Amino acid sequence: MGSKLAREQRLLLHQQAQDLMSRSQFQEAGVVLVTALNLYGPHVGLLSDICAVQYMTQNFNEFSKYVQRLRDELKESEELLSEESYLCTTLTLGKFCEELMLLAEAVEYYELGATKSTSQSTYTGLKQKHEAQKLRLYASLDFPIEDLSQYYGRCLSYAERDKDLDIELNHALLLAEVELNSPSIAYLRLERILSSDVAPFDARLALFDFIEVSLRKDNLNQNLREKIKGDLEKYQLHEGCDGYELALLSLLNGDSQINAMSLLSQEHSPFSRLKLICLYEKMEPESDLLGAYRLLIESIPSASKKLINQSFGGVFHQKRISISLNSDGNLNIGTHTIKLKRNSFPYKVLHSLFKQEFLSVEDAIRIVYDEEYSESAYLKLRVSISRLNKLIEETIGMPKTLNIKNGLIEFETNFDRQ
Repeated sequence: MGSKLAREQRLLLHQQAQDLMSRSQFQEAGVVLVTALNLYGPHVGLLSDICAVQYMTQNFNEFSKYVQRLRDELKESEELLSEESYLCTTLTLGKFCEELMLLAEAVEYYELGATKSTSQSTYTGLKQKHEAQKLRLYASLDFPIEDLSQYYGRCLSYAERDKDLDIELNHALLLAEVELNSPSIAYLRLERILSSDVAPFDARLALFDFIEVSLRKDNLNQNLREKIKGDLEKYQLHEGCDGYELALLSLLNGDSQINAMSLLSQEHSPFSRLKLICLYEKMEPESDLLGAYRLLIESIPSASKKLINQSFGGVFHQKRISISLNSDGNLNIGTHTIKLKRNSFPYKVLHSLFKQEFLSVEDAIRIVYDEEYSESAYLKLRVSISRLNKLIEETIGMPKTLNIKNGLIEFETNFDRQ
């Protein structure tokens, strides 16, 4: 009986908090939700709304903490949850992880929900929402066109079961069409979204995601920019924009004047900050935002960091970066120094490469291992180069420093050897 009463009391407080959230009273809702958490313990629904409140109040340090608590709670209570609760939680966690730049983890949650075996067809729409979110995320990243086309075709075939699924599918298809076709063609879908009876929040989200992806891929011509500005006025979507959206509007207007500190503002989620930093760097290559980029991504898990470097880091890697190696074993890359042992693999290979344009695999094996070429020696060489690339990536965020191509080891072309 006590357990049932506690559950009823938790649900009552949770409902009170949701009523406050519906009136945009997020601070007050947060107090009620945390009270319920402290009195009656964790629950995925309760924790999901606490995360949402922290996000809406731009308290991203607390948001990160509660997202981790929600992840832990899902793992611990997975077998006890109803199918609907499980699917709602994985969908929510995928979106929350995106905002924290945990992109690999977000993909994992979307895949968990999309492949979940359910006993009722009632939940087909929820599973399809996972696939729509996965397509939307893939379209925002540099995923292979073949993979993107496969997910696009699948989402295109889904029936629109309800209004929520309708907007989520169209939002995902919109971004995929920017990559698979062009912003001009994708804009036709955007017009349909904006002219429908979709909620202003969802319309604004689709529009600004379209702007960000198109700007990053350098595909917005002046005519399309003017159409977007007209839509902002027509549908009154310029009203109530947050700081991130206002920054995107400045970029849309060609205004690249920035305050570097504003790009690290806690008013934006980590993922929003990342996107703004990369867009500003693209427009103003002399702004030198590499340090801000590295600072932002340095503590995230390696799988997500790899996705970020692949999809966003290219704007920095297009720059030519100075690289030098001195006799003390100091490898200097831009403003960073990595200490190498003189008898180590990295030092021996790099020392040889600084003397010549490239180094043959056979010569590298002789220099490093003092032996002739063999399959086992070549395998060792590839592993060692991979480790060296990883060391440099962890230091400066550049995913590949040395390449092996056609039997030759060489630097990436964006290095200036000193």
